[in-house]
Amino acid sequence: MITTYQIRNVLRVYGNQLKRRNEEQVKESLTPNREPVDLINISVNARQKEVLSRMSAQIISDMSPKPEQLKSEALNPLNTLSPETK
Repeated sequence: MITTYQIRNVLRVYGNQLKRRNEEQVKESLTPNREPVDLINISVNARQKEVLSRMSAQIISDMSPKPEQLKSEALNPLNTLSPETK
């Protein structure tokens, strides 16, 4: 048999839990939600190095033979010879 004392005790504990939960929710709603902001500051020298690196990589890729050129040279090796040697 469940006594009135046990019922009151359960209701008191449950009420205290609800009160704590509500207090925590109010406290969270009052504090602004600040998400961490990741800022990356690159020095001028580092930025210049990065730009030069990208530009040189682009120039090298533009100067390197394309796969189509390699394929045509492989099919006809005489195309790679200079006109004097043909």
